[in-house]
Amino acid sequence: MLAEAVFQGECRCFSLIAGSGWGSGTGRNYAVCLVRDDQSRWANSQRAREGSSDFFPALRKRFRILLALVLLVSLAACASVTPVEDHSFEFDARLDSQDVEILDYRYGSSKHPGASPPEYMLKSGKVAQQASISGKMLRGGDLYVKWRIRSTNEIFEDTVNLKDRLPSDINGHRIRFIVQGPQLYVYLISPEKQLPNPCPSRDELRRMGSSYVPDKKIHSMYCYRKLTRIYPSQPKSLDLK
Repeated sequence: MLAEAVFQGECRCFSLIAGSGWGSGTGRNYAVCLVRDDQSRWANSQRAREGSSDFFPALRKRFRILLALVLLVSLAACASVTPVEDHSFEFDARLDSQDVEILDYRYGSSKHPGASPPEYMLKSGKVAQQASISGKMLRGGDLYVKWRIRSTNEIFEDTVNLKDRLPSDINGHRIRFIVQGPQLYVYLISPEKQLPNPCPSRDELRRMGSSYVPDKKIHSMYCYRKLTRIYPSQPKSLDLK
């Protein structure tokens, strides 16, 4: 229809200038052809002008709303990102846990080697009984441990929520867990040295190290550091002097 109308009559192109309404001449990128044929006047559409003038402000408003939503989502994502901190995670069931076999464990959501057993170990049923990792890694929001008591073949598992038990800054800290019987213990070792040195004699440290009481065991290894048992119960500083 448009080709036929142009052939029969005339076509004038009007360009839309932002903020100025309609006018002939050069414009930006938007144009409307008003066609006149032998049986009609110029199709001057007031409705088209009003509709076009309302279209672009509405489009700009929608764009601003969309941009605000994108910014809000981005800020929320940034706020929920788990921080990366320079700290350590470790356990050693061979030395710390009498008659216990670790079947599975997971420190937070970190993919750092040693934060959880590799898949092939889980499939084989032979999980390493010791791990020690240090460096910049994701701060653990929880700790999961599954273990078996060898003498009775009983299986236990526990998940500790670390979010409310760890301080806001754990840079330089060490997290260590010990399993004794059906109970899981989790300790936080501070990089802060205690002065004066509270460590007992070497003979006493050896006796504490051979004990299977978790608090004594951890104290025999880190007596010169500030120690906090963060599980079970609420965080509690250890003072075994």
